[in-house]
Amino acid sequence: MDRTLVKNFLRIDIDEDDDYIQLLIDVAKDYVIAAIGKCDESKPRVKLLMLNIIASLYETRQFTIDKSNEKVQYALQAMIMQLQIEEEIATESGDAT
Repeated sequence: MDRTLVKNFLRIDIDEDDDYIQLLIDVAKDYVIAAIGKCDESKPRVKLLMLNIIASLYETRQFTIDKSNEKVQYALQAMIMQLQIEEEIATESGDAT
């Protein structure tokens, strides 16, 4: 994922956090791979999932859920579940992409 896209999503125009943002990009990719089995950034839901994981980690500097972002976290979990099911179906049918 392009760091410029992430910085635009986070509305960051300084370069001081670039190394930290790159770390968060790597963490988000690892998270998606662990949850789904692969990270196909060409899928809009995967890209949005990664951006929201990065935003959550960047803005709170921790990975916790509180009442203020509970609905967002629920939506992200639903996206992960959908992508997991799609990957299972593709794998079972021999069409894994």
